[in-house]
Formats: sequence, structure tokens, C-alpha cells
Amino acid sequence: MKIRSRARSSKTRLFRQVVHHQQLIYTKNTACMELQIVLIFILAILTVTLVGVGIYIILVLKELRETIQKANLIIDDVETLTNVVSNPLSIVSGLVKGYQAIKNLQKED
Repeated sequence: MKIRSRARSSKTRLFRQVVHHQQLIYTKNTACMELQIVLIFILAILTVTLVGVGIYIILVLKELRETIQKANLIIDDVETLTNVVSNPLSIVSGLVKGYQAIKNLQKED
């Protein structure tokens, strides 16, 4: 009886060790699966965030382009305005210099 009892107890012990080992493996696999799920979730959140940031940057760059185009139109208008003002002023300046030259000639005579 003692031999059978020892054999049964060693089989029982071996069975418990195997079951415990399988439970440990299951626990490790479950932890790895949970970690993978968390990492996939974080990756999805980062992907959505980066896509949103990319779209926002594209919109900002488009608005910047429109602003630069408007500024270019304003600069062109200012250039046209200065040309309109400078041409008559150069004519008036020429007239004033001509008048002064005539006045200087009359004084010398």
C-alpha cells in the first residue's frame, strides 16, 4: 500500500506541478495579450492624432499661402501708387529747377 500511495502521491504532485506550470504559462500569455492590446490601442490613438495634426498643418499652410498672396497684391498696389505719385512730382521738380535756372540767369544779366 505504501508503494501505491507513494506512487499516487508522486503522480498527484507531478500533476499539480504540470497544472501550475500551465497556469503560469496562461497567465504570461494573457499578460502578453493584454500588453499587445494596450499597445495597439495607443498606436491607434497616436495615428489618429498625427493624421489630425497633419490635416491642421495643411490647412494652416493653405491659409498662409492665401495671406502671402494678399500681401503681394497690397505691395503691388503700393508700388503702383508710388509710381503714380512720383511721376508728377518729378515733373514738378523739373519745372522748379527750370524756373530756378531761369531766375539765376536773369540775376546774372
